[in-house]
Formats: sequence, structure tokens, C-alpha cells
Amino acid sequence: NGEEAEANIEQLMVSMLEERDKLQEKLRETEDILNTSQQKLTETEKERDILLRQL
Repeated sequence: NGEEAEANIEQLMVSMLEERDKLQEKLRETEDILNTSQQKLTETEKERDILLRQL
């Protein structure tokens, strides 16, 4: 019974580590998307300012 509980705890820990890895990867992907969006926003604001000056 003690061995079974130990095996269950070990499996739980493995599952938690795998889930953590998935979350960290998703966080990196989301950060990349955010950075790209911020760059596009900055470029769009510059283009807007140029167009406004032309008016």
C-alpha cells in the first residue's frame, strides 16, 4: 500500500512537471505574440503620424 501511494505521488509529480513545461512554453509563445503586436502597433502609429502631417 505504501509503494502504491509512493507510485501515485511520483506520477502526480511527473504530471505536474509536464504541465508546468507546457505552461512555460505557452507563456513564451504568448510573449512572442505580444512583442510582435507591440512592434506592429508602434509601426502603425508612426504611419498614422506621417499621414496626419500630410493632411
